[in-house]
Amino acid sequence: MTWQSLSKQAEQLSWREIAPQGYHQRLALIWQLVRSLLEGTMAAYADARTKAQAETGLPIALFPAELPFTWEQAMTQDLTSEAV
Repeated sequence: MTWQSLSKQAEQLSWREIAPQGYHQRLALIWQLVRSLLEGTMAAYADARTKAQAETGLPIALFPAELPFTWEQAMTQDLTSEAV
């Protein structure tokens, strides 16, 4: 499944519609979406790290190998041009 297809399915979910017999399937879909989002974030960071090294000419070791912030920090960070 792609992120786009999972996203479309997740948009159609409503907690009020979840019946006891169907909640496992819906929760599995949500967790699949979360995993895909996290995997995509990690892949994008790895690509950005490599690109930053290539553009700056600095040693790759100067760029953190892992995300230097938590998921919560990334989701709440103000990324407007004034804040950066």
